[in-house]
Amino acid sequence: MTAIANHPHRVTTAIAGVRTELTSVAAVPVWSMDPAETVAALVEVNAAKAQLADLEARLTRLLASSAVLQQTLRLEAAHRLLRDAIDAAA
Repeated sequence: MTAIANHPHRVTTAIAGVRTELTSVAAVPVWSMDPAETVAALVEVNAAKAQLADLEARLTRLLASSAVLQQTLRLEAAHRLLRDAIDAAA
């Protein structure tokens, strides 16, 4: 995650933006939307879901084909487990 924090890629920036926008409307009531707006919103949500699924597939393919990324993830997981064990022992 250090690479993301120091040099954000356009993809990670876009994902963060989507998450921020969705968080900003999470508690906004939808009851006041008229039927046409509700249908249009559902169409857009389904289109966004398709785009996210495509991006997820691309990222998964990259990870599956990259030994360096797989090793990095293993090292990060091991570090996290070690840190958790140290915290639990303290």
